[in-house]
Amino acid sequence: MALKEEIRRRREQLGMTQLRFALALGITPATVSKWETGVMSPKLKRMADVAKIFGITEQELMFPKKKNEETENET
Repeated sequence: MALKEEIRRRREQLGMTQLRFALALGITPATVSKWETGVMSPKLKRMADVAKIFGITEQELMFPKKKNEETENET
């Protein structure tokens, strides 16, 4: 899964709109939209902030497990 998809998926799992997510990060909703469409990616410092909101590590954000990998690791 690409970073853009992971950001969107996790934001939606938290029930956050792009506006609410942007406000939590101190950025514009347009920036969130650009991340989620792949026009641009978060800078390294911002990656830490994004991961913190999601309650995961930066590595988990940048290298998400595929659904089938998660299932295999749970058994």
